[in-house]
Amino acid sequence: MATAFYFQKMRSGNNIEILKRYLPEESVEKVLSFLSNHKVLFKITSHRNSKFGDFCAPNSRCLNPKISINGDLNRYMFLTVFLHEAAHLLTWQKFKCSVKPHGHEWQACHQELLLQYLHIYPDKLQPFVLKYCRKIPISSIDIVNLERALQNYNKEVISNLLLMDLSFGDQFVLQSHPDDIFEIQSKRRTRYVCRALSSGKLFLIKGTAPVIKIES
Repeated sequence: MATAFYFQKMRSGNNIEILKRYLPEESVEKVLSFLSNHKVLFKITSHRNSKFGDFCAPNSRCLNPKISINGDLNRYMFLTVFLHEAAHLLTWQKFKCSVKPHGHEWQACHQELLLQYLHIYPDKLQPFVLKYCRKIPISSIDIVNLERALQNYNKEVISNLLLMDLSFGDQFVLQSHPDDIFEIQSKRRTRYVCRALSSGKLFLIKGTAPVIKIES
């Protein structure tokens, strides 16, 4: 799965229909307007263990800003990740590289965007969004609680266990891609270094990734 939208063609009927597969329908027009106004290259990717999405500022190889989001997220998680990356774009446009990626400037911008889209979230999710937006710096507890609440909207929630709930040495599979068994090696800020038992390769995986623990 990899779909790229170029801003020149953003309003084509095909792109609108594609976005309706990933976003809450009430948000599609608003998201399209943002992408078009800011001339964004928007890409929907296949699953990535290390991140849900990313933002790339214009550079010598790509003259337009680029946002990519994993296509296997539920609709409300997809919207939330989009707003996370959109805040990076707006912060970059205003401050360029003079501020920290997730500093106070980005946090304020992200909170403002979330509040603009608050009415689109289900009633059960809105309190978590409001708590996330209540202060700067954003509380790490409010971040985790929002992500946990968003995970509940996955089509098939097998377990509410997150990677961050496990201990070093524990083995697990990802709920979204249960083919590989991983073992937790160490932690780097909000992500965990995990070794795939099948290949021995190391991966950085978000602490809020839903997992199923392998009992020894």
